[in-house]
Amino acid sequence: MKTPFITICGVALACTSVGFAVPPLVTQWKLNTTGATGYGGALADVTLVRYSSSNVYVTCSGIPSYTIGPWNSPNTATALNWVYKLPLNPVQNTGTATTVGLGHAAVLRDGTAIYNARDARSYNNLGIWNQTAWVFERGSFDSCYG
Repeated sequence: MKTPFITICGVALACTSVGFAVPPLVTQWKLNTTGATGYGGALADVTLVRYSSSNVYVTCSGIPSYTIGPWNSPNTATALNWVYKLPLNPVQNTGTATTVGLGHAAVLRDGTAIYNARDARSYNNLGIWNQTAWVFERGSFDSCYG
């Protein structure tokens, strides 16, 4: 099985000026140490966190340990083998601004993905405009509204 590899920027962290301390980006994940499962029996939350001098690698299924659904559509959550690569020292884009696409925009502490407010439905599937998911699909949003 191929492992999706995603880089997400925009994470702030703090390090001490006296020596190297393990930064919060490494230690603040909701790590599944008990084998807890979520939707569909998938391992829930973050299952592994590794780091180097420049990046943190977070492994998760994307399935949280809390109850999720209903989705009011034939689509359901599917456990995947995600590995997020997050920079320890992110740099703000000072170049041309870009819009966030329909994929992941961020990741929560429990390894659950956050998407932007649009959905994939567009006028005649032309991508000219997209619906605002909150307006049309809010009944299926979890408590994080995402």
